[in-house]
Formats: sequence, structure tokens, C-alpha cells
Amino acid sequence: MTDGNLEELITGIGKPRVLVVGDLMLDRYIWGDVGRISPEAPVPVLKVEREENKLGGSGSVIANLVCLGAQTSCCGVIGDDYHGGLVLAELEKLGVAAKGIFAVPGRPTGVKTRVIARVQHVVRVDNEDTSPFSLDIEDKVVRFIADAVPEQDLVIISDYNKGLLSERVARETVAAARKHKKPVLVDSKSGQAARFSGSTTITPNRREAEQLTGLVLDSEENIRRAAQKLMQDLDLAFATITLDREGIAILSRDSFQIFPTHPVEVYDTTGAGDMALSVMGFVMAGGCVVEDAVRLANIACGIEISRVGVSPITRQEIVARIRGMQYLAPGKIKTQAEIVQVVAEARRKNKRIVFTNGCFDLLHIGHITYLQFAKAQGDILIVAVNTDESVRRLKGPSRPILDQTHRGQILSAIQWIDYIIFFGEDTPLELIKLVRPDILIKGAQYNKEEVVGADFVESYGGEVRLAPMVNGISTTDIVHRIRELYRDTSS
Repeated sequence: MTDGNLEELITGIGKPRVLVVGDLMLDRYIWGDVGRISPEAPVPVLKVEREENKLGGSGSVIANLVCLGAQTSCCGVIGDDYHGGLVLAELEKLGVAAKGIFAVPGRPTGVKTRVIARVQHVVRVDNEDTSPFSLDIEDKVVRFIADAVPEQDLVIISDYNKGLLSERVARETVAAARKHKKPVLVDSKSGQAARFSGSTTITPNRREAEQLTGLVLDSEENIRRAAQKLMQDLDLAFATITLDREGIAILSRDSFQIFPTHPVEVYDTTGAGDMALSVMGFVMAGGCVVEDAVRLANIACGIEISRVGVSPITRQEIVARIRGMQYLAPGKIKTQAEIVQVVAEARRKNKRIVFTNGCFDLLHIGHITYLQFAKAQGDILIVAVNTDESVRRLKGPSRPILDQTHRGQILSAIQWIDYIIFFGEDTPLELIKLVRPDILIKGAQYNKEEVVGADFVESYGGEVRLAPMVNGISTTDIVHRIRELYRDTSS
């Protein structure tokens, strides 16, 4: 299948119904800065600046499916506690019903708390109980799954080895799917693959496949042998092994193939497994063959590993990747950790660092002259770009017009920009503190006192400069003109 056909395929899928059965968790992020060591013990003191909650475990798959447009339902267990309430709140934000979520009094909701000083992880704190659930809870889970499966197009099992997918729950979920002829895709971290025998496929990564098969996957032949062993031992319709940046290997009864990922600059492989599972499930639930599902999952994984952390991907971003926009200049887009290295190297070479920020949605001549001015003020221009979520908070639900993949890669083609970094906050203050630029640029529509970070930059001798603006043009004006034109031509 050509990439053009894949574009038609992903855009043509409707809203398939997918049930996710798995271990729900809450991922908490505590961000701040360390300025001193505690007098009580030789440990850093973190001054907390913001906190963030995200769905973790099977919740990551749920969020991915919702973002792709699937009608997603879920089954899992939480504690009857504060953090369980946060999990339910995150599901509500996604529009996912909680009928299949069962709260257990006295059992804590699984929480992984990551404490991060700027870009450095200080510590991760896990609060969880992975002991088996009672028969009463298992009964409720099994009954819900039996009732829900007939209404689904596909079932995904996301097993993080936190207690939900006992042998009974695993086997009865697979049996229900087979009874109603529904594909069931499994990702298991438990090492107990046998309990998922009879699934359509399981999706171990390289390390997990090595543990399950006893083979070292250091060659294509050994990958094929491992896939064959998985397929035979577990009675799979086909075997899947995810290989991170190398792609995805698939063995069916007719063929073996490794689908290489599109070449990208790898920033973070976190979330690649969940993304592969989500996209494969979504595409197969939409009625497509497994080969096309794998090709599209590979494209999505290429996007995921070129980012930092875990974030859902839209169909539009997959289409953008298919069209090849990512090949403009991917090396300019950096993570926070990489920007720290860039800045340190620039300072060693006595380079003047210029910093500016914006949404840069629907690039126009005003942006171009602004960026040209910014570059002329120093040696290295770093441009901080609002993520899609940040733009929506600032501009409203109809923005951005172009998602961050498009915006980042278009900006990458502009010769005056040296580096690009995305930020999800409403302001770039934390990045400004991280970079400590020599020159901070903002448009002349602002007074210097209104520029975010101005006081900080001037506190260490940096300068704030206001760029002249091109009058009469802005992205908002362009959007309004297009909408007016559309109304005139459609009336």
C-alpha cells in the first residue's frame, strides 16, 4: 500500500468502538526548581511551581484512542480515594464513561509521582497495591466485560502487572472476545503471557520478547524465530514485536516482515509501545488489515519517539507525517535537556543567545520579519512554541489551525531560527529561566513592563528588545477573513 492510500485509509476510518481492559493509574508530575540543600539532610529542596495529572497505565491507551476518534470504553479498578477521583475526572475530560471502573475501599489508587527540577528527574514515588483483587471485584469485572464485548469492534488488554489481569480475568476476557469474534490485542508487562493464549496478538517489545522466548533478538532471523515461538506457544492469529526506532515485526501464517519506522531524530521512546497498541487497535477496529494497521502504527510511533514524554497523537498529525512534512529540518526541534546543552555550548563559545516565543499559527509576513529581526540581535535564536493544548487555552477551542507538528516543521525551514522548543504552559517564563537569554524579544505591541520574563532577564544584565510589527496583519485577522469569505461564498 502506498502512503497516499494510507492517508485515505486513516482519514476514512469512522468512530470504531474499542474496549480497553487494564490497569488504570494516575501519573502525577511535580515541577519546580532546586536552589539549596536541606539543612536537615543532604537532599535538594524543591520549590514547587506547578503540578500536573495525567492518566497512566491503560489510561494512556484510552487517551490515545480518544484522540484518534474512537468510541472508547474502559474497564479497570481504582481506590475509593482522592486519587481515584482524579482518575475519574481525567476520564470525564476525555468523554469516557466510567461504568466499567470499580472502586475498592481501602485500596489505594495506583499513583506514580515524578518530581522534576527543571529538566532533571529528582525522584519517582510509586504508591500502589499490586496484590490480587477479591473474588467479588473479579466477578464485577468479568460480568462487565462479558456484557460489553458484544458491542465492541475490538478489545485491547493493557496489563501493567498491577493486579487486575489475573489468570481468570485474562482468560475470560480473551474467551469473551473469541466467542463474539472480536479481535483482542494484548500488551502485558507481567511476563505471564500464557494467560493470554488465544488472543489475536500480543505486542511485546524487544526486551519482553527476549524474556518470553529465551532468544536474543540481535538479528532478523532471531526476531523471526521469536515471533514464530510466540505465535505457536500462545495460539495467536499473528505475532507482533515492537522494536522501538527499528519498527515493528509481524509474523502471520503466510509471511514475516519487519516494517521499518520512518527515519526521525529520536528524543524519547517512552510511550511508543502504548502508541503502537493504540493505533493498531484503532485501525483494525476500523476494519483494516493488519499490515495497514502496522504501517500506520509505525508512522505514529515515529511521531511519538520524536517527542519528549507521552502525548496522544491526532489523525491530522499522522497525515502530516505521511505527507513527509517531518523531513524539512527535524534537527532544529529540541527537548529541554538538549536546549540546556545547546546553551552551555553557546556560552563556552561566547555566543549571544536570543530568545522569543509565540504560537506561530498560520505563518505570515509579520512572523517572518519578526523572526528576521530577532536573529539579527545575536548569534543563536531559540524560538519557544506553544503546544496545541497551550494554544487552545490561550486562543480558544478552534485554535490552533495547524497542529504543533505542522507548526514546528514549518518553522524549522526558516533560516533565521536555530532551535525550536515546545512548551505547554501559558507563558514561557520557566523556559526563560532555563535558557537565561542575553536578549529577550517580544513584539512592539507590548510595553516592556508587559513582557513575560523581562524582570528576570534584566536582573542578570540581559536585555529586552521590542521588534517592530507589520501593521494590519495577524493570524487572528487571517482566520476572520477566511471565515468571512467562506460565509460570503456559501450564502
